[in-house]
Amino acid sequence: MKFQSTRGLEAGIKSAEAIIRGIAKDGGLYVPESFPNLYDSLKKEKSLSYEELAFKIIKEFFSDINEEEVKKLMNALTTDGVYEVSDKVKEFVNEFYGNFATEEEVAETIKNVYQNKNYLMDTHTAVAETVYEKYVKDSKDNRKVLIASTASPYKFPRSICSALDIDVDKINDFEVIDKLCEVTKVQVPVNLKGLDKKPVLHDEVWDKDEMEEALLSYLK
Repeated sequence: MKFQSTRGLEAGIKSAEAIIRGIAKDGGLYVPESFPNLYDSLKKEKSLSYEELAFKIIKEFFSDINEEEVKKLMNALTTDGVYEVSDKVKEFVNEFYGNFATEEEVAETIKNVYQNKNYLMDTHTAVAETVYEKYVKDSKDNRKVLIASTASPYKFPRSICSALDIDVDKINDFEVIDKLCEVTKVQVPVNLKGLDKKPVLHDEVWDKDEMEEALLSYLK
């Protein structure tokens, strides 16, 4: 399969080259020149395992994958518990930065950003902000970045209140939402407003060892 730029000035790019470049030379994103009919090709492969099915789908889009090399790496992972990639892959991986954030660092970031920038972030976004700060410190790269927030702070209201030193130990989760709104003045999302007044739709609790029984009960 070949890829082209969304801006139309580049075409016929191999999948491996598109991945390595990331962004087209004309500033566009790389997309497939055409899309395969996955339904027709996969409906004949019902016996494939999840891993085999995933590989077959990926190969439809990245036809220049070295299938034998992938098998070799996966076999090494199965038998030895580890595999080593080629120098070319290692060179590509060097373009990435990875780090982590502890719960304490996340709480500190939530508090600092709220106090200094008047922005209330959720725990997931706080992880990104924390790791970004570590990246700047390690790389000295001060270019502006865009951090994509993936959730609302009201998805984790108790954790946010804890980070902001808001005492919510003696109130229920619905009251925690109201308390967070009262203190921060950040509006509660519409889909969460009055949630405690809505009927409970899912009132069953199943143990993880009962998953098969639960699934079968719903299929009857």
